[in-house]
Amino acid sequence: MSSPTFRFVHAADLHLDAPFQGVRRASPAITYALGQAPLAAWDALVQLTIEQNAAFLLLAGDICDGAERAAPAQLRFLAGLQRLSAHGIRTFIVRGHDDPSDRWMGIHRWPDGVHCFGAHTVESIAVKTAGEPVATIHGLSYSTDRSASRLARFRRGPESGIHIGLLHASIRPGGGAAPGDPFSIDDLQIAGMDYWALGHAHRHQRLSERNPWMVYPGTLQGRSFAEDETGAKGAVVVTVTDGIIRDAAHHALDAARLVRTQVDVSTLGGVSELRRALSATSARLRGECAGRTVITACELVGRAHGWMGAQLVDELWGRLLEDLRQEDSSGDTVVWWDSLLDMTETSDIRHQDDSSTYVHRLVDVLRHAPAGLDRLLSDQSVALGPTMVVGRSSLDSIEVDDLLNRAERVALSLLEREP
Repeated sequence: MSSPTFRFVHAADLHLDAPFQGVRRASPAITYALGQAPLAAWDALVQLTIEQNAAFLLLAGDICDGAERAAPAQLRFLAGLQRLSAHGIRTFIVRGHDDPSDRWMGIHRWPDGVHCFGAHTVESIAVKTAGEPVATIHGLSYSTDRSASRLARFRRGPESGIHIGLLHASIRPGGGAAPGDPFSIDDLQIAGMDYWALGHAHRHQRLSERNPWMVYPGTLQGRSFAEDETGAKGAVVVTVTDGIIRDAAHHALDAARLVRTQVDVSTLGGVSELRRALSATSARLRGECAGRTVITACELVGRAHGWMGAQLVDELWGRLLEDLRQEDSSGDTVVWWDSLLDMTETSDIRHQDDSSTYVHRLVDVLRHAPAGLDRLLSDQSVALGPTMVVGRSSLDSIEVDDLLNRAERVALSLLEREP
């Protein structure tokens, strides 16, 4: 007798109370939209789960970032869980790196059908559909105990149906373990699961398809121009037929989308043509991100021509940027131009091949383009780790100028040492 076909939904890294970073001062309407975006994405996830008639929802950690600050977001989270419970849909949760470890300020009792796994022992819970067992969820919340034995506790049991491991951890593709974490793809494979519902990576990834599936759904809502925060964000809908996972399809659920884009000026004949090219970019983004608030940081690239002079600088940092914002200030899909960053190859640099000239020019660009500087600092913070998090918002204008001057001096001194 064949097993029934059913679906489940897998999401992670909701960060419902986390603020956006690196976005320049926006209009009140855009600011409000960004503030509501994480909660709107959560509501969309709940609606998707109901529309898919899912047997259950898996949440692989990092629901909220703090205890005190998260209370309002937790109440919205609780309302969504109650709605799922009213539809007979179960929810399984593991805590992540950022979830409150002691208590959930806004949640004193989980709704019926909601289970939050502990951090010390793997629990295994069977799920039935129409009275027939179809899945077993094995879950373990994140803890500071990173011993290899933590993953070794995941083991397939004799229960019928598919077996799912629910885990918030950094898994490195390949055989070796990820830095700071003892888990590798090899470790996951020997546990006997059919599907690993993972959380922690903010970009959607399939580490493996079948034998077993290993999936990161990515964050539900991007919050900066960092590489793993841009583009479509959402959750994964998994279809199971005859006890076999057939598909794991990503569904975009983000209410606001951050997009890095580029416009090549090499073939443009002047500011008016640039203006048309930027307007075409707006139209493309509206088509690709329908129904959302789009925040875009645009880089001008390619070989610059003579018209790329002082006039263009005035256009970029003044009227042109404001015109673009006004052009896309209404409708269901709003495109907000966060910044225009001139990263073109100037004739001086192209002919002289002078690295020091490029350093001087790059520093000047960053001095006049706060969004570009924010992104640079954000990218370096990610690369250097949590002890080196730096943001322009925490610095005043004098400190920013001093930081750029010192960076310029260091870069020039390193160039002088080159043979």
